[in-house]
Amino acid sequence: RFEISFKAFKLSIKRISKKYYFDPHQWVIDFVDIELSPYLVDVLKMVKQGHTKIAIFGPHGLGKSVLAAILVLWGGNVSVDCKIPTTASAWRQLEEYLWPEIHKWYHKVDWDKIEKSGGGKRPRLLTLECQFSDQSKAFAVASDNPETIEGAHAKRIMYMFDEAKAIGSGTWESAEGAFSTPGNHLQFAFSTPGDTSGVFYNICSRQKGYEKWRVRHVTLREAIRADRITLEWAREKREQWGVDNPVYQN
Repeated sequence: RFEISFKAFKLSIKRISKKYYFDPHQWVIDFVDIELSPYLVDVLKMVKQGHTKIAIFGPHGLGKSVLAAILVLWGGNVSVDCKIPTTASAWRQLEEYLWPEIHKWYHKVDWDKIEKSGGGKRPRLLTLECQFSDQSKAFAVASDNPETIEGAHAKRIMYMFDEAKAIGSGTWESAEGAFSTPGNHLQFAFSTPGDTSGVFYNICSRQKGYEKWRVRHVTLREAIRADRITLEWAREKREQWGVDNPVYQN
């Protein structure tokens, strides 16, 4: 009887994983208490469209950390064998912004509904780590030590690069190793614009060799329409800095 019940459990996990494995948008609709801005929905839909490397850039306040947190929770939940290294330009970004955001949205996921649907139990959440199952785990790693990115082995490896504009080339190169092996690997990179150099700039400006990346540029107007940025603040900064000032442009 134990073997039969265990097999049934594995089959139920397989069914829900199959339904949501390439569809984070539907997973959010079914299990998360949130109404996403249209441009964030666009990013989620890119996964279902088959894109494996996705970048989003735009002004402060557009909701990048929210999106990153939800993707981490989705990826770990729907994958029975998944490693999710999260990194950023500075350790403080992980400790003070990204992982607190993951904690926030962890409590807005309907884990009871997921479990009743056969999608596994509530994951074990620690300060900078989330254990979804024996083989599925999200964790924080330092971007100034590229070696910490290497060595992850799983059917799906999902890299999350937050504030990616200042992440050094060595870390990007280390992450590429995952894509040399078979699997359903993904990479996400989120940031405000920065200097006209570096890997993230090359990705967003569609430089040669980065054609695999799908890029979503969120405009100031889109962020204002989504109530993520106030029109009054944008006008104040335009007057303060000037429309041609690189700070205002960024």
